[in-house]
Amino acid sequence: MLLIVCPLIFLSGFVDSIAGGGGLISLPAFLLSGLPAQVAHGCNKFSAFIGTGVSTVRYFRHGDMHVKVAVLSAVAALGGSYLGTRFALMLPEPVFRGVILTAVPVMSVLILVDSVRGEKAAPPIPPESRLLVMAVLFGFFIGMYDGMIGPGTGTILIWCQHRFMGFEHVTASGNAKAANLASNVASAVTLIAAGKVLYWLAAPAALCGIAGNWVGSGLAIKKGSRLIRGMMMVVVALMLVKLLTDYLL
Repeated sequence: MLLIVCPLIFLSGFVDSIAGGGGLISLPAFLLSGLPAQVAHGCNKFSAFIGTGVSTVRYFRHGDMHVKVAVLSAVAALGGSYLGTRFALMLPEPVFRGVILTAVPVMSVLILVDSVRGEKAAPPIPPESRLLVMAVLFGFFIGMYDGMIGPGTGTILIWCQHRFMGFEHVTASGNAKAANLASNVASAVTLIAAGKVLYWLAAPAALCGIAGNWVGSGLAIKKGSRLIRGMMMVVVALMLVKLLTDYLL
């Protein structure tokens, strides 16, 4: 199980620190190891919040973060993620697995179509009062999705921050990391309390996630918007491939 999970969690952390969407790799990795869906969800969140914390700190220290937006998004994501996780725990195992396997098709298409149209300058950043309201709304509802399901959360956050809030991709990625960290923490704590984490598997996976996030966030900060946008397109394409194969199989 460790040989299956750990290399994939490193790759997941690398991808997630650049463009989000690491859960598209990490959650299937835990499921592939034979865990029940809710335990896989718990191990995934435990390893994810530690790795995401590393990349969040790197973006903050490099100045690639709008602090007010990041903090408000993170606080809202805490509440949203807790509610989403509690709802996930209420679902029967077959239903929850089905929800995982049919997630985010509409959002995937929207992001991919927007990306294929080509590189666009970010729209003007709205007035601060509107900006902060958007930060709370995006943080809460995307955090709720993250707590319930997870894969693609960071990618959706980056896209919303760039497309609607006017941040260039590197700052959008930094802001998204803060919200994603908060939602992962809330979800992980809830799942730990419910006894859904296998620490002998999740702890080594977390170390691999830290390494992947460290390498990926450093690369994203150096290479900037072009790398992040390109990786987002790859992640969204993976979402669509996953949904198609799950439907056909």
